[in-house]
Amino acid sequence: MDYKSFLIYGSCLLLMILFAYLYTYFEKSDKCFCNIKVRLICKLLLILVPTILAGIRYNVGTDFLTYIKMYDNLKGIECIDYFTKYAAIFDIEPSFYIISRFAYLFFDSVKVVFYIYELIIVIFVVSALERFNVRKMLPLSIYIFFLYFIPISFNLIRHTAALAIIFYALSYFYEENILIYYLCIFSNFVS
Repeated sequence: MDYKSFLIYGSCLLLMILFAYLYTYFEKSDKCFCNIKVRLICKLLLILVPTILAGIRYNVGTDFLTYIKMYDNLKGIECIDYFTKYAAIFDIEPSFYIISRFAYLFFDSVKVVFYIYELIIVIFVVSALERFNVRKMLPLSIYIFFLYFIPISFNLIRHTAALAIIFYALSYFYEENILIYYLCIFSNFVS
């Protein structure tokens, strides 16, 4: 890894830890900035930092170019045609088609696919950590998340999104809310 990459990823990690710390610091605070709770701002920044990093990257990860090819193959296919004719041929889960189609119709950019997947991953992981009530350990948890999840998410975005949803579902399992647990798990198999 060259020094520029180290600087970018290191800065991203430090920002995530900082926003995680501030998020826990302002837990019981009602402080607002422009009528928005500071805690909510910290949570949004915690989610946006890795999402933006994932979206602006170029040719990072072993599957980056494969996802671009998949997007290019799918973007011209109408929804009805995909589900009636091509779903079995492409062997791509419906959620990837839907996200790719959305990215094509509204932005005409494969970058949006990367943004959306990373957003899904980070939202579910941060929400799971919050549900597991690791508030005092949130900065450490974010550090561990960054070390293990972010590099994988740059390579296996669909797989990592599924793992993030399962991680979130586990919080319901431990609460013995089995119905929501199974709904989350089932959503992974459908998508």
